[in-house]
Amino acid sequence: MELQLPPFDELLTLARERPNELERLRRQLCQRAIDQAPEATRPRLRALQSRIELELRRHRHPLARCVRLSALMHASVAQLARVLNEGMELPRSIPRTATGACVLPFPAGGSRRCRR
Repeated sequence: MELQLPPFDELLTLARERPNELERLRRQLCQRAIDQAPEATRPRLRALQSRIELELRRHRHPLARCVRLSALMHASVAQLARVLNEGMELPRSIPRTATGACVLPFPAGGSRRCRR
């Protein structure tokens, strides 16, 4: 059973007249989205949702909540862009698999050779 988002006018009425119902709906929709995600991504999504809930409790005014969550999203996108554009720091030692195969990361701007 899929939980449907009510029409905008109904959401507006909930926000103005029954904010607790709107909050309950928000939590249900978030939980449904997490439950429908692949099993491997659920722990990370739960951690992210926990962080969002913490920020929402800290900031009670709707505009303050929006600004704070927007800042978190921008920081996350900036971090992703940094990793994509500059690459990640390479480990000091290149890891090997159980069979002895060398696992090479794709460094930014150069290459490393497997040392045996």
